[in-house]
Amino acid sequence: MGTKIIEPLTGHIVHDDVGLIIEESKRFNEFLGGFILSFAKIESMLYKVLLHYANISDAVGRSILSGTRVGGLIQYIRAIAANTDMDEKRKQDLEVVFGRLESINGMRDELIHRARPGYSPSGALISNI
Repeated sequence: MGTKIIEPLTGHIVHDDVGLIIEESKRFNEFLGGFILSFAKIESMLYKVLLHYANISDAVGRSILSGTRVGGLIQYIRAIAANTDMDEKRKQDLEVVFGRLESINGMRDELIHRARPGYSPSGALISNI
């Protein structure tokens, strides 16, 4: 048995194996880093989809879209789809992808901007409170 970690408000033992906590933290950080890198690739591909449908070069895209994130890229593509003769099947396909990306993006934002790591008696947890 290693050093005990005590919950300051209740005095309950939160965890008694610091080595395990450190190992779990490392694994969590590796998974989180992999998720962030994968999501960045998706964001880059979405940018390229927007360039395609807007019919603009990368140089023009960089000058007018710099800093635009997933939500904004999706909104631009939706606006192009609504104001061009884009095939209805293509619009439907894009909406399926957009719905999933918006869900993933929401969770990504929670993890990146609002989550704080902690530990409970049953293991690691993430909380936005």
